Amino acid sequence: MVQLKDLQSLTQDLVDQEMTDRAKVDGISDKRADAIHLGGILLVQLLKMADAQAITLCDASLREGMILDYLERHAQGVATFPRQADLRYRKAAQLAQKYQSDWHRNSHIAALAVQLFDQTYALHSYGRFERDMLEFAAILHDIGQLISFRKYHKNSRFIINRTDPRGFTDEEVLLIGHVVRYHCKAAPTKRHKKFKRLSKAHRQRVQTLSGILRIAVCLDKTKHQRVDTLTCHLTDKALEIQVSGQDNNLDLEIWAARQNSQVLATALKRPIEIQPLKSSFSS
Repeated sequence: MVQLKDLQSLTQDLVDQEMTDRAKVDGISDKRADAIHLGGILLVQLLKMADAQAITLCDASLREGMILDYLERHAQGVATFPRQADLRYRKAAQLAQKYQSDWHRNSHIAALAVQLFDQTYALHSYGRFERDMLEFAAILHDIGQLISFRKYHKNSRFIINRTDPRGFTDEEVLLIGHVVRYHCKAAPTKRHKKFKRLSKAHRQRVQTLSGILRIAVCLDKTKHQRVDTLTCHLTDKALEIQVSGQDNNLDLEIWAARQNSQVLATALKRPIEIQPLKSSFSS
């Protein structure tokens, strides 16, 4: 945020300088030196007319504003995903669409992951920040398949890191990328250089969230969204996850989830048992 009085002082300094001197000021190019002081005068007058004592700077420019305005006015014609107030959700949806990911399926996986996260709070004690990172990771976990199915989890992290999605902080991009990378295949380990460089707290977050995402992805093994509800029971000896859905045969989903439960079990320091919900499968 820049105060009006500071802007007035800076503008006056620019007015008093020759054009060649203005071009030497950091951040002012030769092409702007002949008009930058006039822009300052105009901005000062506009702030005075608006009775504003300060102005908040933005890293976006007029081009971005025009694009966002167009999307706002023509959203129905250019978007096929749900509109969200949170810029991060809009950016995640755009990435999913750009890389031809299945938005419906990944939203379903995200819902399963969030159910598991919420019901295991007593074991991990994480809050809204980690919950959001898990949800976004679920939405974006397979965008790397457009590059190659082989090592798509690493491709997904590559895309997330290189895209620098607007609305996300560097910390959020870092965590989402690592959770996506470890949602399948090898478990997180300090033998991996990028994981080792994380802080201890972030390594624990990645292990827990990627462990949850692994199970959620496996519970949609058939890609038909047959599992819709998870019910967790915590004991001193184990975490029992009961699975239910519209289909009476969830054997493949349950088998896959069992095969990929060890990462979360290690993170929560609790053996994990995954079973069909008995009341839903009784004859």
